[in-house]
Amino acid sequence: MNCGLLTRLIFIMALPCIAFCQTDNENPKSEIRWNEYKNEIALDCKFLNKDLNLNTIGSNLIYKKRFGEKKFIAVNEKKSWRFQIGGYADYPVSSKDSFNYSNQGPRFIDSEKIINVRLLAGIEWQKQMGRFQLYYGLDTGLSFDKRIDPVDRYSAYSNGDVYYEGFERLDAGVPFIGFMGLKYFFHPRFSVAIESSLTLGVFYSKYITIGHDVSLNESYRYENINSTNITFGTSYLRFINAAFHL
Repeated sequence: MNCGLLTRLIFIMALPCIAFCQTDNENPKSEIRWNEYKNEIALDCKFLNKDLNLNTIGSNLIYKKRFGEKKFIAVNEKKSWRFQIGGYADYPVSSKDSFNYSNQGPRFIDSEKIINVRLLAGIEWQKQMGRFQLYYGLDTGLSFDKRIDPVDRYSAYSNGDVYYEGFERLDAGVPFIGFMGLKYFFHPRFSVAIESSLTLGVFYSKYITIGHDVSLNESYRYENINSTNITFGTSYLRFINAAFHL
């Protein structure tokens, strides 16, 4: 075999390797697209504690769905609808009250009942920066809180009468919540985030005082607060979210 033919064979065999090396140099491995998935389910873990109390776990569940994506939209700038259900309930299944009638005050098992529910919807803008995502937006919806404590204090009079007092309280309204958060992706499907918020709301409040005699029979009931209020508040750490993306 002459040298010219051998040279041509070696060159033909080397072509795939040359092409691969050129492609690899010109088109390096692309970075992971951390915001690849359009849906997200997040659970607020801020109040999670070792006691695993019902009213401290999963106080907020958020679902997000991206929308408005077009062919030429920036891959690092997205927006999502977000829907949130939150709250807790503390409702004793059974209790037995025991009282000391020697004017030393009542002794009883806590029988306070609490129901807190929030239903919110909003919009969120997202800016991706590698593994990190900065997001901000607005939530609004309905907030409902009701608390009942039949006996939380007592009064003893000079004539020997003893009365026990409790209350019912209702707060219901519409909050407008501006929020901002920072998210970190461990994987395109898993992330954690912290979120802060600023809230302005309109709420209706109702407070009822309830009195009982020494035998725990209801003796009087009256409304001493019935008002509409404008509320304002900030939360530097509103949520600590753990999220799954799908």
